[in-house]
Amino acid sequence: MDEDRALLAGKRGATALGFAVLLKHYSRHGQFPRGRSEVPDDGIVFVAGQLGVDAADLGFYEWPGSTIEYHRAQVRDHLGYRVATVADRERLTVWLSEAVAHAERRPDRVREELLAEFRRLRIEPPTPGRLVRMVRSAVRRSQTRHDRTPQHSNGRACQQPVSGSTVYHTVQRAGEPTLARSRA
Repeated sequence: MDEDRALLAGKRGATALGFAVLLKHYSRHGQFPRGRSEVPDDGIVFVAGQLGVDAADLGFYEWPGSTIEYHRAQVRDHLGYRVATVADRERLTVWLSEAVAHAERRPDRVREELLAEFRRLRIEPPTPGRLVRMVRSAVRRSQTRHDRTPQHSNGRACQQPVSGSTVYHTVQRAGEPTLARSRA
C-alpha cells in the first residue's frame, strides 16, 4: 500500500525491514511480536522482497530500545490503535466476567473473546501475563457472581441482560459446546 510505504520514508536496511515486519504483524495479529522468533521466516522473506533488502538484515534490527518503541508508536498511530490503560483493563475485566465468563469457563476461549474485544475497540492488548490475570480474574468474578445470583426452579439465573448488549451463551455444535453471541 502506498500509505504504508510513506511510513518507510527515511528508513533503510534493517530499520526499514524491522518496521515493516512490525506493521504487517500488528495489522494481521492485532499485537506486536515480542521478538524475531514470533515472526514466520516466510513472512520476513516476503516483506524483505517487497522492500528490496536481504531478509537476513532483520538480524541487525534492535528489538529492545527506543527505536522499536518509536516504531511501535508509529504503527499504533497509523492503524488507529492506542495502548491499554489501567482503566481499560479494569473495565474489560468486568465486561469479560459479565458478558463472556458466565457462559464460558475455558480460559483459552475466554482469552480469545478478550483479544477480539481489544481489537474491536482498537486497543493494544497488554502483555500475555496480564491477559492471563485478566481472564482468571473475570472467571473468578463471574463464578462468585453466579454463586450469589438467585436461581429459578429450572436452574436459570433470574438476571436479565441490558437491552442491546452482546450476550454470550453456550450452544451445542457438532456435539461440542461452543460460545455463541446474540443481542439482548
